[in-house]
Amino acid sequence: MASSLAASRLTLGRSLHALGRTDDAVTALRQALGDARALGHPPSIWPAAAALAVSLEQAGDDAGAEDAARLAQSTLEEFAAGLSATRRERFMASPHLRASLERIG
Repeated sequence: MASSLAASRLTLGRSLHALGRTDDAVTALRQALGDARALGHPPSIWPAAAALAVSLEQAGDDAGAEDAARLAQSTLEEFAAGLSATRRERFMASPHLRASLERIG
């Protein structure tokens, strides 16, 4: 249930961001990130943190955006470090993952 809530809030936050409702997006994405962190689930944490970084940047909160981007990157790196070299290479080359990371620069 909690993982579904985190995923739903992430989707809501991304949708609000796309609609230009930045403040609402930031609120939803902060909730999504909090849910994901409470779960301790890295594959839920980094996308929420990455999406939050993008919305915070648009909101003009550069420091917050940098913090969220660092969290996304460090969580991803820690997760990838636990994979075998072959799996890590394939995982890090994923077009979806690369696109997500490019958005947070």
